[in-house]
Amino acid sequence: MQIKSSKLKINTHHYGFLDYSSDKNICIPSISKCGSTSLRMNLNLNKKIRFEDYKKEYYGEVYAFIRDPIERFKSGLVETLARFYYDNFDGNVEVCQEIAEKINTLPVTPDKKFITAYLAIIKEKGFFDAHHDSYINFFSDSLDEINPYILHIEELDSFINKHSKTKKPRLNQSSQSEFFELPVVKIFFLKVVKALFPNKLKFSSVYKVPKKGFHHRLSRVYLKEMSIPGTDNSQYLSSLRIKERVKIFVQDLYNDQSVRRITEEFCKECYSEDIRIFNILKYSSIKKIRYADIK
Repeated sequence: MQIKSSKLKINTHHYGFLDYSSDKNICIPSISKCGSTSLRMNLNLNKKIRFEDYKKEYYGEVYAFIRDPIERFKSGLVETLARFYYDNFDGNVEVCQEIAEKINTLPVTPDKKFITAYLAIIKEKGFFDAHHDSYINFFSDSLDEINPYILHIEELDSFINKHSKTKKPRLNQSSQSEFFELPVVKIFFLKVVKALFPNKLKFSSVYKVPKKGFHHRLSRVYLKEMSIPGTDNSQYLSSLRIKERVKIFVQDLYNDQSVRRITEEFCKECYSEDIRIFNILKYSSIKKIRYADIK
């Protein structure tokens, strides 16, 4: 089954761009749930270049890390449920009103009713979030295509150690994600400035929980216990804890054997090309393979 990619422009994973650092001579496409945040953090890949402007002799080689598509989908489910919004909350994971309403009417019980209804939204509307989009949609845009070296996610640590100046790489954890790219002191400073000048500052890296909300109702059930009553800042910095609660929900979900089976069948049908590429790399003695060689 061919699933259409919406290729939404969210602030964590960009289509048609490469992340790079001028002093590393390395570029990466920002593939969701495949170590891209760890690579950016450790290798200082803080610049972006469009596919159409990429030149190997100037920007260096392109590398792309991939992982088991089924495990990646499970991990991406946490991101979608914890971070989606209807309307623009600093471009986090923005979806249209129709999709937001469909997600908000999903069952909140971790069973096959939930996963069946969730997968039905993807089949009907396409990949509406970069966190569950196909690998190959990060290798091309409407005009240009890149030809990266593809590596297994298990090679991430050694790759970072090889190219990083620090001996102990900061490997990103899903529960922290882009939230901790801001130091705690800086977050406190931003909160003070926000309180003093509420119309002058937007929190682009700190997830924001809407007051009236189009957030998944699973999260809203736990919103009171995760906020600080009586404070204007209770809507900030609680999203990390919401994400932790959603992670528990997803863990409980996949303790159900029928849910695992339904997910595997969906992934085999809708991520067939990703699975093919992953299996070639997994069962190959070569640690990196050119995309064009297995396309």
